[in-house]
Amino acid sequence: MERGTELRRAPASPLSGADRLSLPNRLLLAALCVALGTAGTAWAQPSPTSGGEGTTASSGDPSDGEPTPEEPSKKRKRARRELPPVRTEPGILPAISYDSDLGLGLGVITNFARIDPEAVPYRWRLGAQAFLYLRPRPEGGVEVPFQSHYVRFDKPGLASGRVRLLLELSFRRHSNAGYHGLGNQSIRSEPWKSIDKEREPDSWARARRFHEYDRIYPRAEAEVRVQLPADLFAFGSTSLAWNWFQLYEGSQLSQDLAGDPEAWQTQALVGVSRHGLLQGVAGMALDTRDDETAPIAGMFHEVSVRGGPLLELQQGFVGLNATFRFFLPIHRDWISVAARLILDGLFGSPPLYELARYGGTEADDGPGGSTSLRGVLTHRYHGRGKVLSNLELRSKFLRFRVARQRSSLGAVLFLDAGRVWADHRPRPELDGKTLGLHPGLGGGLRWQVGETFVIRLDVGWSPGQHGLYFDVGHVF
Repeated sequence: MERGTELRRAPASPLSGADRLSLPNRLLLAALCVALGTAGTAWAQPSPTSGGEGTTASSGDPSDGEPTPEEPSKKRKRARRELPPVRTEPGILPAISYDSDLGLGLGVITNFARIDPEAVPYRWRLGAQAFLYLRPRPEGGVEVPFQSHYVRFDKPGLASGRVRLLLELSFRRHSNAGYHGLGNQSIRSEPWKSIDKEREPDSWARARRFHEYDRIYPRAEAEVRVQLPADLFAFGSTSLAWNWFQLYEGSQLSQDLAGDPEAWQTQALVGVSRHGLLQGVAGMALDTRDDETAPIAGMFHEVSVRGGPLLELQQGFVGLNATFRFFLPIHRDWISVAARLILDGLFGSPPLYELARYGGTEADDGPGGSTSLRGVLTHRYHGRGKVLSNLELRSKFLRFRVARQRSSLGAVLFLDAGRVWADHRPRPELDGKTLGLHPGLGGGLRWQVGETFVIRLDVGWSPGQHGLYFDVGHVF
């Protein structure tokens, strides 16, 4: 899945990233470090009554002129207050997350920003990330099911502040990418259950990878966002990715590819060999949210088109996406309702991995996974048509401070639902004849640190499946 460990939807960057990674985006300790670091900076700023110079206080006789034990600390505070207004700020932060589909995520993120009072939020920012997940290997030991590394340059303030540019080079590998067949009625087989692990360890390990394949995809992307009047903005990106695949012996994907070459199901499995994808994205959005990190009121709607050729394969595709988000306060900011509806369709010859994704400013994997249909496995359903809905009841029941930074603890109840259609033509043998919505039910906790970070813990359930997710940011 295209999951990005970068901090997604951070208000400092209006560009969400068409890839988001998607795992994206999973920087719990980074969020804490940044939040606490921001708190310390805010604490050191001069108060409105201090005249900006930080006067010295003494617990003794103010006329004696002798230093007090507090003075060294106050000098340090004054030094911090007197940082040059134009400066380059470096940073290196640890990152950690957990996803029941991937395991434990660990990594590091570095950041260099050019700070200037005349430029909000900064003149430029250069960041890099190294991040990977660890989980038990079916053959024994530990494996890396997903890794994401990138270098990113962010330049806001172009064209009199109306245009923002983001450039990214990335390398990602997903060695347990999922495939369960095409259509809404695809079946998850569990062949390992009929194999004795102790007597046939190799056969058991191969069976555990029955629904998996390995994909490597380095990528280069340029993205731009243009602010328009009346809460409107336009967005677009161009990217080039190269894809390499490894099919596991006896996997469902290798079996389906070896099927009847004249059958539609076989012909629909496009892009499972080496190829490049030159993709463009363009869209328009309306954003009236009162806050990007934890909105209480407003809406965020968008429509977009994406697509491009599959290099070396003489094929290509087009995708359309419409996403609607609503936020409604019930009792001030203590209780609110959030809702999202995604409609997504693919035309032409989309590659296999796109059949388990949706587009837009927050493009990601779905239906299925921590950011779309919680409780359902990532990459569980593949199809050219998708519908996905999320309904959340959000609350804040405890307010406190961490390092003098305002924080709150809250809870969420959610109901997710989604389905896919294998094709635009009716294929009841793959999609069924009923409504066929797959539900995801659950709840979780939200810890908001300051104004720009939300840490979430979600537990989701769906018939025969469940998921546990430890992440950063609201799902939407």
